[in-house]
Amino acid sequence: MSSALGAPCDAAATSCADGLNCACVAYQRRLHVCQPPELHDNHERRGLSCERATHPSARIMSAPPLRAVAGVQAVASLPEVAAWARRYPFYADGWYTSILAGDGVGLPVLAGAATPRERVDFASRVARKFLVDALREPAVRALAAAGARIVVASSTAEWPQHPEGALAAPGLVWASGLGGGAPWFPTTGVEAEPSSVIEELFHTLQYTVLPPRAVCSYYALYRAAARRRLYTPRFLEGVLDPSEPSEPVPTSQADEYFAMAMLRWFEIGDGFPDEYNVAPGRESLWASDPGAWCLLSTIFRPEATLNGTTLLAAPDRAERCAALLGDAGRACPAAGVAWPADGALRSVALAVSLVFIAAPLAAVAALVLLALLPRRAARGAADVEALWPLEEMRAAYT
Repeated sequence: MSSALGAPCDAAATSCADGLNCACVAYQRRLHVCQPPELHDNHERRGLSCERATHPSARIMSAPPLRAVAGVQAVASLPEVAAWARRYPFYADGWYTSILAGDGVGLPVLAGAATPRERVDFASRVARKFLVDALREPAVRALAAAGARIVVASSTAEWPQHPEGALAAPGLVWASGLGGGAPWFPTTGVEAEPSSVIEELFHTLQYTVLPPRAVCSYYALYRAAARRRLYTPRFLEGVLDPSEPSEPVPTSQADEYFAMAMLRWFEIGDGFPDEYNVAPGRESLWASDPGAWCLLSTIFRPEATLNGTTLLAAPDRAERCAALLGDAGRACPAAGVAWPADGALRSVALAVSLVFIAAPLAAVAALVLLALLPRRAARGAADVEALWPLEEMRAAYT
């Protein structure tokens, strides 16, 4: 029996209905679905495929111990972490903290000695706010199930010394940092600035937490933005050549597009205006790229902002979002379809697929409900302010 539009398919067999191809949903995710051939174009980086990929120079270190600690502690003061660091001297005189979800579940956060302790504290606070407070469903447990850990640097000069940078060409590959992680390369490398922390963790969410329907939808939005020249791909070079700079988990241009939209959502930096021609701010995003706004609104809490204000969806956006998300997801897997994975990761993928984007109409229903709430909804003004005290935190550490 032939598979219908958006249904999972076997790439090795002719299993789709007439007029449909068995196509990769998203690079490196190993899931194929039946889609029209005209959906696919050449606005992507060379060398990527549906199979998982890491740069040939990447090396994976063993998992750091998870410990509950107060603030940021010296690695040398924590016996189990210090024993782990004997295999990785870069961290022996460095720093350690963690982001916990309870019940012994959480994410280790590490930095080398060259990164000041207060910068590690700043980066870990930003990461905690992003992963716990900003998301509609906190992601720490899902990331922990995938073995995720965060490493912090205060400058790009530190990355070539990182133990996972056993380089084929010293000083070349990690010039821009480790970047986002994935289940097959679980380290996320960030620099101690909000834009770096949030963007790289968002890439990790793209590869570890977001379900197939959400990822497929932003691939569709990316293609539309590229055709409109709203988004101009900047990195169409090859990504798996040992002689070329890259990151351990090479992101696709669609991944980068949606990360740029996320930075506009949170009004962080200019987000490369020559790449994504949208001014910072949620309302600017709505005006220029409403499909991205709608999809991000299914992932993030509307009250999680940088300046403490409460931004609720306008009443007339629910119907528009239903149409936009329906169109973006037209050839995408149904809600509940999970990424091909083994063991626990399969159940994690299925669980988050039901949380983040059960269906476009379900997400839009939440927007309608939010639109009907009073202006100071859900959380008190003090709680909303506490979500993102980044300016105060930056002033304390700069």
